[in-house]
Amino acid sequence: MTSVLDKFNEATHELLASLKVWASDPYAADFRYIGHLNTSGDMELLTGELVLYPLPVDGISSFQVEAEGLIAGQYIQNDLTPEAIINIVDSAVRGDIAVGNLTLSLRKHALLSAKRDRTNQEWAIRPTVMISGNQPTSLPEATALSAIDQALRMGDIPFDGLDELVRWLAVLDPREHRSKGSLRVVLNAPCNIAFAESGFKDEVFTITIDAHPGTRTDMVGVAVVGHPGPTQASRHQVGSNIEWDLIQEGRLRRGKATVKLPLAERALVVLSVGNACVQRQWFPHPAKSQNERLLAMRTFDRDLKQVRFNLLEGTQPEKFELAVAALAFLRGFAPSVQLETDSPDIVLTTPGGQMVLIECTLQSKDVHNKVGKLVDRRHALEAALSTSRSARPILAVLVTRQHRQQVAMTTDEFRDRKIALVTRDQLEEYIHFAGNSTDPDTTVSKALAAFATHGSSDASLI
Repeated sequence: MTSVLDKFNEATHELLASLKVWASDPYAADFRYIGHLNTSGDMELLTGELVLYPLPVDGISSFQVEAEGLIAGQYIQNDLTPEAIINIVDSAVRGDIAVGNLTLSLRKHALLSAKRDRTNQEWAIRPTVMISGNQPTSLPEATALSAIDQALRMGDIPFDGLDELVRWLAVLDPREHRSKGSLRVVLNAPCNIAFAESGFKDEVFTITIDAHPGTRTDMVGVAVVGHPGPTQASRHQVGSNIEWDLIQEGRLRRGKATVKLPLAERALVVLSVGNACVQRQWFPHPAKSQNERLLAMRTFDRDLKQVRFNLLEGTQPEKFELAVAALAFLRGFAPSVQLETDSPDIVLTTPGGQMVLIECTLQSKDVHNKVGKLVDRRHALEAALSTSRSARPILAVLVTRQHRQQVAMTTDEFRDRKIALVTRDQLEEYIHFAGNSTDPDTTVSKALAAFATHGSSDASLI
């Protein structure tokens, strides 16, 4: 019979083993946390996320706020040695993490458990472990939380209560996880596929890998598979053929290799470091792709740079809506961006005549308002179509650039309202696989069926 300790060690083994192989000098750590001073005088970690990066975390500064015994913030450490980063993680998986001179701990005397987190790990594989206690946290009840909310609003670095603080830090909401504190530890691999620098030119496929300058290049494995590939000749191992150079004044190591794929319409690249697969990526051939919509858009927006930028980075809501509509077009829908302000942002139709209403938002604070609008507008359209012979259920979708943990509504709340949710993780996946053909009618039917059977609110729609 497997003991609790054995299960804990098994869950943390992949993370710790990978870290010891991957860690180079320097590494970086980004720790976001919410803690509370409990009645025993201990600074208890209510919720937190520690993310380890092979390159410096630039453009963000550490900060800390305090409010009525609550302490929260973001603590960034660059230029960490391999020994330092390993010590930080060894301590973290045991429930302790230091922020300067302050140590936050999962609740004292709690029996810790560890669980590997495989969420959204199909394409970018990052060893991830969730460390949890087994006792209720010391987070105050609702009456005291109102004082914390106001103290956060009045602080030198103001936040509009716990709602905004949780969204800003992108951590689990401690109010929804009172039964136990938790710490998520995420390890990023020391190299990744450079998407913009890779791709087809005629029959030649170029793969580009960006790596930490200290990465052992003999540990980097790259498999390239051309599709369709009727013979083994379409399958290649190119890791040993990569030519490496230091760029950006030695801060980054870049490797390139080429391979001929004369029959391929697209290529799958699988990147490994040591014995671990860390990333998969599809690349469509710009001239041979079977998705004529993609070919048309690439003709005028090379590599979909404008769609990609406005979908994932831009700050203008109107262009975000246009990028979402473009993505829906690529996936076989007929999109219409609405001009009337009192209407959904986008209306989609499928070849079979099904309809989808979409509201888009860049900010988490708009989620409840957008969901309310979706419910009202779906009801209005269903009422208008109720006398039509072709009346059928209408799918309502909220599209946000935020990660799922930043969206301040639970899965049950979305499910109860029959609203499908598309978050940043899905948008990144959809833009990466823009060349893949989809069946919009099947997609919508499956999403509606999932609600009918009380399934997930997550939607693979656009």
